[in-house]
Amino acid sequence: MPLRTYEETEFLAHEVPDAHIPTALLQAMKDRANDPVLTGRALAAELIREVRGFAQGVVLGVRETDPGDLDHLLKAL
Repeated sequence: MPLRTYEETEFLAHEVPDAHIPTALLQAMKDRANDPVLTGRALAAELIREVRGFAQGVVLGVRETDPGDLDHLLKAL
């Protein structure tokens, strides 16, 4: 599921056990706070492309309120 805001990303990084949010990703969401939805989509698509060579699949999650995320992520496959 693509990240939506810097605050959401920060919460995952600091409050969710076993969630690992790299510092670079956290900074990217902070730096691009003016358009976090597109940034979150781009970062999720990049992650899908990076694991393609060694993962047998990915689980895609999207919010009911933003089905456009699914189209964007499917293109990354």
